[in-house]
Amino acid sequence: MHLNALIVKISRMINFILLASLLGLVSGTRVDISDYKNHPCIRKCHENDVMTCKYNFTVEYYYTLSKACYNCPYNKTDCQRPHCVAANGMPRAIVVANRMLPGPAIHVSKSIKIEIKGIAVVPVCVCKGDIVQVDVFNRMETGEGLAIHWHGLRQIGYQHMDGVDMITQCPIPKGSSFQYKLVLRFKVIDEGTHFWHSHTGVQRGDGLFGAFIVREPTDVHEGLYDFDLPEHVISINSWYNELTIEMFNSLYHTENISSLNPDSILINGKGRYKEFQAPNTNDSSFTPYEVFNVELGRRYRFRLINNAIANCAVQFSVDNHTLIVIATDGNPFEQIDVESLNVFAGERFDIVLTADQGVANYWVRVRGLGLCQNSVAFQQAIVHYEGASMENPDGPSGYWHGARTGKNS
Repeated sequence: MHLNALIVKISRMINFILLASLLGLVSGTRVDISDYKNHPCIRKCHENDVMTCKYNFTVEYYYTLSKACYNCPYNKTDCQRPHCVAANGMPRAIVVANRMLPGPAIHVSKSIKIEIKGIAVVPVCVCKGDIVQVDVFNRMETGEGLAIHWHGLRQIGYQHMDGVDMITQCPIPKGSSFQYKLVLRFKVIDEGTHFWHSHTGVQRGDGLFGAFIVREPTDVHEGLYDFDLPEHVISINSWYNELTIEMFNSLYHTENISSLNPDSILINGKGRYKEFQAPNTNDSSFTPYEVFNVELGRRYRFRLINNAIANCAVQFSVDNHTLIVIATDGNPFEQIDVESLNVFAGERFDIVLTADQGVANYWVRVRGLGLCQNSVAFQQAIVHYEGASMENPDGPSGYWHGARTGKNS
């Protein structure tokens, strides 16, 4: 073969490899952003029915209201499309797993064995004895590393898997995957509502977090509720209208403390903030609220998680409904009836809501305290009774309408 022909052939091979790498066709660089809603491991569990459940996940910089959102928020159906992250309507970069905000939740049963290859950021519905393998690839273009911390789980005997970068592990470098091998022997201390989040820089403030729910086969409070559903996990986070590092840089280099005041709050990655004007009609449109569906007369267990990056506690309430608080940070206690409860950053609470009001829609109100109060940050969601119209509740909106004084005041 002539030298020139050989050079051309090698050049073509190099170009193919580069193109394949960009398209994610080369082993080790494949991009998998499935939501795994139809994963074969999502099934009814039977004795001795053990499966190996495999998943692949990508952590990357992404963008709100990307082209995946089509005509959102003018067409609300488009806001529900796969990989559409509407957030509060403000365009900004985010850091996410599988182009979801929050990241996929983990739902497991107590005492299952888990082997994690990578970082488990997956919606897992598995059975006792199943093995879960997750390949995670760091595709953040900035070159930064990452590590995932399992907030609320005591890694007794597995401290090196706790996910605190530069303490229990080195960050996972850009362009590589990392193999976590971890057996989570869920003792009583590990059951309940927890969450995972990045423990590197301020990535969790930009969207890299998700729920981690450990369910006990027998629950001391199971007589208080009829349903404990994955869709009734409520992840709350403070939200800036630009990357979180911009806020911290402003604080450190200008001593402008007000720069840390969050602009907004999100409930399961959703909420209203920016008003959009339709180009042809000038009608107002907003990004959608999160909606929690209930049926009259039923009792529902809700799991609250506050992932606030700032010093931003929140006051949580549901219009016209009493909340029965039954657990905090995975620890059950004697039930307490409240009108509202305050949830600080990192805290989790389990509550029971009885759908005992008229068939209608009711505001879920999250009112920011601390730094969030400085900026009057709040957010709302909707409890939708089956049979009610798909409209916003009749009650007023706004920060101060979420203020509660307590049942006994």
